[in-house]
Amino acid sequence: MSLTDAELALDSVDINERWNNFKEKHSRNFETPEEEAKRFQIFQDTLKEVQEHNAKFKAGQESYSKALNSFADRTPDELPKRGLMCKR
Repeated sequence: MSLTDAELALDSVDINERWNNFKEKHSRNFETPEEEAKRFQIFQDTLKEVQEHNAKFKAGQESYSKALNSFADRTPDELPKRGLMCKR
């Protein structure tokens, strides 16, 4: 089961509010407007992926739900290479 575009669409006020809350919560500051635009796009893509996954979870097609976290504005290549719970 996949959400339709209409079901996934967040109005611009909601997505901007979520983005601003995320930046505040995780102390995000960007050096340039271009960097913020890049991070905002990644954040939106991550949010869409989480929503699609959770729709499958609600339909019984996944065994767990997902949520946004402090890495929601990062690409997979930017995430820590070692496990998050590993001691260094």
